[in-house]
Amino acid sequence: MILRLLWPVASGLADNGDGPRYICQLGFVPADSDEPRYWDHPIMQWVWSPSGGRGSDWCGAYPSSHVWILRIAAMVTAATGAPDHLDLRWVILGYAVLVGLLTGAVAFLIARGLAARVLIAGAFLSVMSDPAFAGYAGSILGELPGIVGISLIAVGAVFAGTCGSKRLAGLAAVAAGSVLALTSKPQAATLVLPIAAFLLTTAIQPAPDAGPAPPGGALRQGFAHRVLSVAISAVLLVPAGWVLAKNPDDIQTINPWELISVGILGHSDDPAADLREMGFPGELAEYAGDSVWTDDSILHTPAWDENAHLMTYGTVATFLLAHPDRAVGIADRAARDYFATRPDYLGNYPVAAGRAPGELAFSPLATLARPVAGGGLALLIALWTAIVAINAARIRRSPRGSAGRAFATAALLMVGIAVVQFFTAAFGEAIENTKHLVFAILAGFLAAVLTAGSCLADPRRHGAREPGTGS
Repeated sequence: MILRLLWPVASGLADNGDGPRYICQLGFVPADSDEPRYWDHPIMQWVWSPSGGRGSDWCGAYPSSHVWILRIAAMVTAATGAPDHLDLRWVILGYAVLVGLLTGAVAFLIARGLAARVLIAGAFLSVMSDPAFAGYAGSILGELPGIVGISLIAVGAVFAGTCGSKRLAGLAAVAAGSVLALTSKPQAATLVLPIAAFLLTTAIQPAPDAGPAPPGGALRQGFAHRVLSVAISAVLLVPAGWVLAKNPDDIQTINPWELISVGILGHSDDPAADLREMGFPGELAEYAGDSVWTDDSILHTPAWDENAHLMTYGTVATFLLAHPDRAVGIADRAARDYFATRPDYLGNYPVAAGRAPGELAFSPLATLARPVAGGGLALLIALWTAIVAINAARIRRSPRGSAGRAFATAALLMVGIAVVQFFTAAFGEAIENTKHLVFAILAGFLAAVLTAGSCLADPRRHGAREPGTGS
């Protein structure tokens, strides 16, 4: 994986224009000012500059744990002989090492044999090393902490479903991954819902059998695990609240308008009528389908301030509840973008690679998923339903504390993350859906891997029924 991401030159993901909100907080600018700044090539080398943005009006304190990652990478870069520089290759290396450790942890939990270990661990590694996700390691975009966090949550959830000290180690991984993911960007705050549901459900379940309890210890068995699960659930409200509270005011107005303009009006037969129903003047129909980031958008006109009070998710919710078919349309278009797997307009290769501007690295996952994009929302719901059904059956048939049951429970958590993040992104902005759906897409692929693990993790039982299969 390290060779794939770093040799012969590092690969990453080009900036779509969101990057400055993160990198400006550290005062870095591209080391080579002649390199194309957006869309075509990722920029690996950065240098500190007094004009890098810190303290300026346009560089706000956008909340993201990615700033922490970039700051650590800058410290490592300085420690290796390049003060006031940031080399993103250190981030890529760190990502590769972490994914390697998580892959080993997945293999450790598979007890059926070498073939099963290679299959499940290899599938996990294939997902995490795919450019659709690994590309963010070589980027200043803020999705990386969410990707890393969700992978930690997935593996930690498996460990949390086993016995003994592995359960506590699993909860620690879930907690660490949750903090990273929740603070990656405001969109990720809704992750607290499936994570808390997992932790609280785990807390009220009986502890797995782990051998005979000492005298008087039956009531205490699993107590620490349950208390820790509840405590983590409560503590996670803090990072979720922080990232929402720090979300800039202008973004809280822009995003709902994007959903109105692009998601609703852009597919409307009568945008003026829809606008009037939502309380806007019908004349704003001239902006139907336009993002605020275009040069002649409503953002640059007096109409923006005059109507900003209506640009809320409450306005959107009221309209969509009255027109549920329009909501289904938004979700269906998002599902088609979900199967695209990765944005096809952001290049993966830096200028030094000598590749064409905007050239993409080969993505096995995108190659696999794109042909079925036409299935839209119906196919996506069918896939989620199938994964839930398979893992619910595995949970019923497997004893508490078994690896198979642990993998199945973790797979259900990943489905929960995928569902919550899908609808968060689909009804968050309705632009750049595939990029905004990256957490849902990753969780969906990991759910599939963990489902395979639930079927192959436990040793094969010869001549015996599996627990819970009747008499």
